[in-house]
Amino acid sequence: MSPAEFQVAANKAPLGLALTWRKVTRDVAGHQILDPFQSYRIYRAETLDDLDDVAALPAHLLATVNANPTDPTTPVLSWLDTDAGLIAPYGEKDFWYRLQCVDELGLLSDPSAALSGRVPDVRPPGPTKMIGSDGKATSIIVYWAPNSEPDLAGYQVYRSVCDYGKPYLPKDERKHRQGCDFVLVGQVSLAEAKEQLEEGGSIHFEDTSVPEGSPLCYAYWVRAFDLAQNLYMGNAGCPAGPDEYVCQRLYEETPPPVPIVSALKARNEAVLIEWIASPVQDLRAFHVYRSDEENGALTWVGGALTDGTVLADRWAGIKPKCEEIPAEAKPPAVRACFLDTGVEPNRVYWYRVSALDWLGNESEGADLMRIPAVSTFTFSTDRPPTPVVAAPGSAMPAEGCGLEVRWDPAFDGATLKGFLVFRSTAAGGPYRQVSGVVQGNQFADEGALRGTDYWYRVQAVDPGGRTSDASAPVKYRY
Repeated sequence: MSPAEFQVAANKAPLGLALTWRKVTRDVAGHQILDPFQSYRIYRAETLDDLDDVAALPAHLLATVNANPTDPTTPVLSWLDTDAGLIAPYGEKDFWYRLQCVDELGLLSDPSAALSGRVPDVRPPGPTKMIGSDGKATSIIVYWAPNSEPDLAGYQVYRSVCDYGKPYLPKDERKHRQGCDFVLVGQVSLAEAKEQLEEGGSIHFEDTSVPEGSPLCYAYWVRAFDLAQNLYMGNAGCPAGPDEYVCQRLYEETPPPVPIVSALKARNEAVLIEWIASPVQDLRAFHVYRSDEENGALTWVGGALTDGTVLADRWAGIKPKCEEIPAEAKPPAVRACFLDTGVEPNRVYWYRVSALDWLGNESEGADLMRIPAVSTFTFSTDRPPTPVVAAPGSAMPAEGCGLEVRWDPAFDGATLKGFLVFRSTAAGGPYRQVSGVVQGNQFADEGALRGTDYWYRVQAVDPGGRTSDASAPVKYRY
């Protein structure tokens, strides 16, 4: 009898096609076969037509399997076809099989039914090359070159966070680097890809699911899949090379939060402003504003970049490279400062500090007066220059009586309030003040006695009441 219950099924390990059939135990008349030996001829062809011609079956003989028809312990027989030719370079291919049973005398049964089978395609497509990206206010568009796999079915688009221009590798609790963390955000079928190529010359995907106002850069990885749904895996779930991903960010208008002024420290004719900023990944610069009153007109007095560089002009913003932007805010809080040297002493000033991102979005940029103002009082510790008492010439004043003392520098009402004159009868002192505030460069000491040696010292006084060091003593005699 012809072999019955013939089946062809795919086998995964090892990869191939498994053939099974029920062992023939009766002849065509229905009698039990008593022969202890029989064999099965297995035929294989690439088309059904090749196996339909029974006379041509010997040309397609693949293998033989021997069996004992009287052994009740083996009612089902099997054979595994692991020929490498069963595995197509791309996709899947059908192969057709038939069986014939041969007894000891060489009598052949009718062929079995012809059945086909195919080895499942487990070979994923190769990498897809990224060719560019565009950042917009609320979406990111990525572009890639066509994948040339013959059995291509489409592309899946995955997104992760970009860390200084590379896909982010998060750390576990032990600070060990983990694998990539990509998530599926979209898919482009082969038909859609062909249509895009015909219309615009490139394949692309627009990601509109990026969080609004996000300061991060994002890494995009396009993975091709074939008709058997095999998906390109890269290197352990990560892109295998720099051509397989692209980093891009939103070009949004969301500014960083307003920094908190942590200290205003009056310095000698200067004010040191210190602040703490929120940990935003695209934070880039700070502006410092000053006003004479809490709600007065603002003057930009300077600023600094997050790396400490002092700004010569306002930060206008640039499109950053993703190589500049981290996945994690570093450090957790940004501390910065600026020394304002354009102040006048003994005045109250109000300060406001704003933060800016790489794009130039500024905290409360539409109305800087909404930034809280903090004030401080300024001072100066600079003292007037020390006068130099002139050597005695004619000790008599031009008019009247007394002893006349002269000194330098010349009196300047814009920088000095005047001079104070001190006198002693000994070079080492003690000295006592013998003049009021002299707005000039000479003083007639009418209290001096004739025939007595005097030593004189002079101090300068500025409009704020600060005095210079006393001059060196100079001896006079009336």
